[in-house]
Amino acid sequence: MSQKSRPHILIIGAGFAGLQAAQTLARKKVDVTLVDRNNYHLFQPLLYQVASTGLNPSEISSVVRASFRRRANVRVLKASLTGLDKAGRKASFNDGEFDLDYDYLILGLGGRTSYFGNDHWEDLAPGLKSLPDAVTIRNRFLESLEKAEQIDDTEEQERLTSVVVIGGGPTGVELAGSFAELRTKVLSRDFNHFDPRSVKVTLVEGGPALLGGYHDSSSKYTKKRLEKLGVDVLLNEMVKDISPQGVQTSERFLPSQNIIWAAGVEGHPLAKLVTDKLDGRGRILVTPELLVEEEDNIYACGDMNYFGHDERYPRGLPGVAPAAIQQGKRAAENILARIAGKPQKPFRYFDKGKMATIGRSAAVAEAKGMRMKGFTAWMAWLFIHLLYLVEFQDRVLVFFRWIWAYFTWTWGVRLILATPPSEHPADKVTSSRPEQENTVEIEAVTVGKDQSEM
Repeated sequence: MSQKSRPHILIIGAGFAGLQAAQTLARKKVDVTLVDRNNYHLFQPLLYQVASTGLNPSEISSVVRASFRRRANVRVLKASLTGLDKAGRKASFNDGEFDLDYDYLILGLGGRTSYFGNDHWEDLAPGLKSLPDAVTIRNRFLESLEKAEQIDDTEEQERLTSVVVIGGGPTGVELAGSFAELRTKVLSRDFNHFDPRSVKVTLVEGGPALLGGYHDSSSKYTKKRLEKLGVDVLLNEMVKDISPQGVQTSERFLPSQNIIWAAGVEGHPLAKLVTDKLDGRGRILVTPELLVEEEDNIYACGDMNYFGHDERYPRGLPGVAPAAIQQGKRAAENILARIAGKPQKPFRYFDKGKMATIGRSAAVAEAKGMRMKGFTAWMAWLFIHLLYLVEFQDRVLVFFRWIWAYFTWTWGVRLILATPPSEHPADKVTSSRPEQENTVEIEAVTVGKDQSEM
């Protein structure tokens, strides 16, 4: 243990796991440093609503410091982890700009979008793991609509405005449903030269059903509901290639300038700084107590780890907020137990169920053998997501925006923010404009290009 009078616990990452760990340790007889490269906590389950113009970025994010204003033992720093000396119990930040000693380390850096070895698709088909991802998707779509309004070529208008979502999990389903409603209920009133109702929204899934892991009845209801919204649902089709012109699947070519990747997640690249004990998706292998294998004072939580000690989940725990929150709390409690000379407890995931919304007024939800669908499931989805938002102010803002949109079909976040005309890779080929910094300023939250479901 360090020479300080109290143990120092270093937490890297202010996502669901890291934030919960810090809150569990607050006001305890320990010193806590919480470090994240951003100064905000992001509520990832609602990122799709930022991408589809439903919410502002500031409405699904909260300043980390605000959560610890009255927690004297918690220090919050904005920095990026760049080095780790496990023997010396020291972490380096910002390429050696400063170091922090620790007695215990909790890692909660999350995961990143996986392109399954096709990382060159990233610029053409951004994932949805960060605010910059969501703003890029939104800006690109709105910019495409503006270009379509300027031209007469109907074939090119179709390519510019079509949306292709790759991946039929909850994120893909929610994106497809949201864009379909945006097209028919909102944008149809904004443009005169072309009809936004002709915009195609396609959802591509490589498996035989949507929402893998859900009951068959939920999957079938989801497909039927999306098709009612006008979404083309393509099952059993694998993506073979992505180009500036569109998506080539195993069965057809889909012309599109708006391609969104929602097909997979892998471990954080910084996991390699910590250990070589990784699974096939780059996730850190952990013990039942959430310790990194073969380490005695480093814990890994959330999407960053592979927890292989629950027979219910042979492929690892679901990448959802409740799992990360529960792991962050257990890691913190195990550290406190060790400090007190008590035994650690193994982590046991309490499955609170799963849900996905399908446009307005419809969702599917499953918990403990019970299944809901339709409006009742949608109301449950609204309540639970509002409950998990960190700041009370965020809950109020999101609630009233949802109510306003529900009764008026008016989505007010259709602003193109700081996006150069050559933002899309297809335009970069012919554009003679100088490159501009890929930074977006949104209501006092500044986010740059990020590396980085309820």
